[in-house]
Amino acid sequence: MVPIPACTNPETGTTYPAAESAQFNTALGNGGVSCVVDTVENLTGLTVPYAGLITFDGVIEMSNALGGVDVCVATPIDDTFTGLHLTAGAHSLQGSDALAFLRSRHGVGDGSDLARISSQQVFLSALLRQVTADGTLSNPITLYKLAGAALSNMTLSDGLAQTRTLVGLASTLRGMSTSSMLFVQYPVVDDPADAARVVVDEAAAHTLNVALQTDERTSLSDSSTGRASQESSDAETAAPSASPSDAAPSDTATAAPSASATPDGQTTTTSSPSSTPLPSSISGQSAAEETCSVGN
Repeated sequence: MVPIPACTNPETGTTYPAAESAQFNTALGNGGVSCVVDTVENLTGLTVPYAGLITFDGVIEMSNALGGVDVCVATPIDDTFTGLHLTAGAHSLQGSDALAFLRSRHGVGDGSDLARISSQQVFLSALLRQVTADGTLSNPITLYKLAGAALSNMTLSDGLAQTRTLVGLASTLRGMSTSSMLFVQYPVVDDPADAARVVVDEAAAHTLNVALQTDERTSLSDSSTGRASQESSDAETAAPSASPSDAAPSDTATAAPSASATPDGQTTTTSSPSSTPLPSSISGQSAAEETCSVGN
């Protein structure tokens, strides 16, 4: 639940008044991507110069362009709502399976939307390790496939909506350590007015917002991977039937950019004097961490 600014729907022309407290996704329905940007700017104090919206169907095309994304599952996932059924171990997901994995809420963690976020970070971290380690970023054919899939399935701000621009952005990741890329979940606490909702954890959010505004290098505390993910080493204990070849794919790369535009960060397991430790209530991971989704 967050404040939503007044927004005009670009398709219908309908103007929606500001709301002191509404579900975050209301912003998208009220005024599209621009309303989401305004909401994020109000929430974080950041200026957001570019934005993009990708649909779940777009995930199918992106995963297909990569030939699949290798993810680790700590304990079996059985979700009759999305039709996702995965045994413990490693799986290469693409197409409808990748979509079902990202959509699964009932099948992971405690079955909540917040659990789904950490499971999605498992997928995105694996994807980033894959594209930075297997030569994808040096392969112009694959890069243009990815850019083409993005353009066909994303709503992008004008400055991004060109294949050449997207390929150029992807090329900047070459040589970048995945440990310099951090995913975090925006900190929340239960809403006192509605047990089924959450509100911003103001103290933790302030620390995160300041780090974002000042572009500080940050780090997460240990064991902060969220409600539906865990370190791959822990997964071997949780799923002893999995052989070493079933564990999370090994990778020489180390970290990943935040899906929620987090700052350049350290790995979550080590903290250097130059990094700002985020409050322990903030969960997430670097893309360098090999984590596994936990079944419900």
